[in-house]
Amino acid sequence: MKTPLISFITFLAFLITMVTGPYPAACFAEGDFRLPAPGVMVALSPPEDPPLLKGIKVHAEDPFRFDFILDKGDSELSADELKDESSRL
Repeated sequence: MKTPLISFITFLAFLITMVTGPYPAACFAEGDFRLPAPGVMVALSPPEDPPLLKGIKVHAEDPFRFDFILDKGDSELSADELKDESSRL
Protein backbone atom coordinates (compact mmCIF):
# COMPACT_ATOMS: atom_id res chain seq x y z
CA MET A 1 0.00 0.00 0.00
CA LYS A 2 2.88 2.41 0.74
CA THR A 3 4.62 1.92 -2.60
CA PRO A 4 1.77 3.22 -4.81
CA LEU A 5 1.25 6.19 -2.48
CA ILE A 6 4.95 7.11 -2.51
CA SER A 7 5.06 6.68 -6.28
CA PHE A 8 2.03 8.94 -6.71
CA ILE A 9 3.48 11.63 -4.43
CA THR A 10 6.80 11.50 -6.31
CA PHE A 11 5.01 11.76 -9.65
CA LEU A 12 2.90 14.66 -8.39
CA ALA A 13 5.98 16.54 -7.12
CA PHE A 14 7.75 15.97 -10.45
CA LEU A 15 4.70 17.19 -12.37
CA ILE A 16 4.36 20.34 -10.25
CA THR A 17 8.06 21.09 -10.69
CA MET A 18 7.77 20.74 -14.47
CA VAL A 19 4.81 23.09 -14.63
CA THR A 20 6.04 25.78 -12.22
CA GLY A 21 9.77 25.40 -12.83
CA PRO A 22 12.44 24.63 -10.29
CA TYR A 23 12.78 28.24 -9.17
CA PRO A 24 10.12 30.60 -7.87
CA ALA A 25 9.16 33.44 -10.16
CA ALA A 26 10.58 35.95 -7.64
CA CYS A 27 14.12 34.85 -8.57
CA PHE A 28 13.66 36.26 -12.04
CA ALA A 29 12.23 39.62 -10.98
CA GLU A 30 13.71 42.68 -12.65
CA GLY A 31 17.15 43.49 -11.24
CA ASP A 32 17.60 40.33 -9.20
CA PHE A 33 19.15 37.88 -11.62
CA ARG A 34 21.00 39.05 -14.70
CA LEU A 35 23.34 37.30 -17.06
CA PRO A 36 25.66 39.10 -19.47
CA ALA A 37 24.52 39.43 -23.05
CA PRO A 38 25.56 36.60 -25.37
CA GLY A 39 29.02 37.14 -26.83
CA VAL A 40 30.18 39.47 -24.06
CA MET A 41 33.44 38.40 -22.42
CA VAL A 42 33.09 37.73 -18.70
CA ALA A 43 36.02 38.86 -16.56
CA LEU A 44 37.73 36.38 -14.27
CA SER A 45 37.19 36.63 -10.56
CA PRO A 46 40.26 37.41 -8.47
CA PRO A 47 42.21 34.35 -7.31
CA GLU A 48 41.63 33.28 -3.75
CA ASP A 49 43.75 31.05 -1.53
CA PRO A 50 41.54 30.22 1.49
CA PRO A 51 42.74 28.54 4.69
CA LEU A 52 43.05 24.78 4.12
CA LEU A 53 43.62 21.78 6.31
CA LYS A 54 46.79 20.33 4.76
CA GLY A 55 47.43 17.32 7.00
CA ILE A 56 47.12 15.52 10.31
CA LYS A 57 50.02 14.31 12.43
CA VAL A 58 49.26 11.31 14.65
CA HIS A 59 51.67 10.72 17.54
CA ALA A 60 52.88 7.11 17.84
CA GLU A 61 53.21 7.23 21.63
CA ASP A 62 49.67 8.59 22.08
CA PRO A 63 47.43 7.60 19.12
CA PHE A 64 44.57 9.83 20.31
CA ARG A 65 46.75 12.97 20.14
CA PHE A 66 46.56 14.80 16.82
CA ASP A 67 48.29 17.85 15.41
CA PHE A 68 46.49 19.48 12.50
CA ILE A 69 48.59 21.17 9.84
CA LEU A 70 46.81 24.29 8.58
CA ASP A 71 47.81 26.47 5.65
CA LYS A 72 46.42 29.94 6.32
CA GLY A 73 46.54 30.86 2.63
CA ASP A 74 46.45 34.53 1.65
CA SER A 75 43.92 35.42 4.33
CA GLU A 76 44.64 38.29 6.67
CA LEU A 77 42.98 36.67 9.68
CA SER A 78 43.80 37.66 13.25
CA ALA A 79 44.89 34.95 15.71
CA ASP A 80 41.35 34.55 17.11
CA GLU A 81 39.76 34.42 13.65
CA LEU A 82 42.36 31.90 12.48
CA LYS A 83 41.67 29.75 15.56
CA ASP A 84 37.93 29.84 14.82
CA GLU A 85 38.50 28.96 11.16
CA SER A 86 40.84 26.10 12.07
CA SER A 87 38.25 24.74 14.51
CA ARG A 88 35.65 24.85 11.77
CA LEU A 89 37.93 23.05 9.32
